[in-house]
Amino acid sequence: MTARILVVDDIPANVKLLEARLLAEYFDVLTAGDGYQALAICERNQVDLVLLDIMMPGMDGFEVCERLKANPKTSHIPVVMVTALDQSADRVRGLKAGADDFLTKPVAHEELRRAIGRFFEPNGNACVGPPDVASRPSVFQAKNSQMREIQAVVAQVGWSEAPVLIQGETGSGKEVLARQLTARSPRAGKPFLKTLDGSMQETT
Repeated sequence: MTARILVVDDIPANVKLLEARLLAEYFDVLTAGDGYQALAICERNQVDLVLLDIMMPGMDGFEVCERLKANPKTSHIPVVMVTALDQSADRVRGLKAGADDFLTKPVAHEELRRAIGRFFEPNGNACVGPPDVASRPSVFQAKNSQMREIQAVVAQVGWSEAPVLIQGETGSGKEVLARQLTARSPRAGKPFLKTLDGSMQETT
């Protein structure tokens, strides 16, 4: 079955633009003009992905995302925040709210395809089965304060192309962290190469 994407934005022109692009990719599209409507749609319908504007009156995207992730009926739905905000602090806040990815306005068509491509098969169907950590950033869950601190660092440095050295003992989760950095960066979609160096143990 064709995947269904919910577009949430209080500006009709933005909704129409994203809707047209998604329909051209053969997705089923639902739309909402505010956060309350978005929550109701997700409660009543099968939704496979939410493209969520942040700056909306009444209930902003951060609160909408938090409510979606707190509801057992909707917590599984990936949320991609679409925003004009481009500060690392805003991305960290979005991650804490449960966002799976981000798009910055104005949204380029290729960036839109890249973002939604992480969650769907090439034929437009929703991915089935356990997601790979590189394709589903949300699997890196912040269960305690230490994990939230790590997640915040990932959000701050992941969007850069600068090299990152990750050190630690075998089994400490270096590869999971490396894949999270890769998935959130301009390197996403490129081959993920794991290397082993005798002086530094395992690195990525």
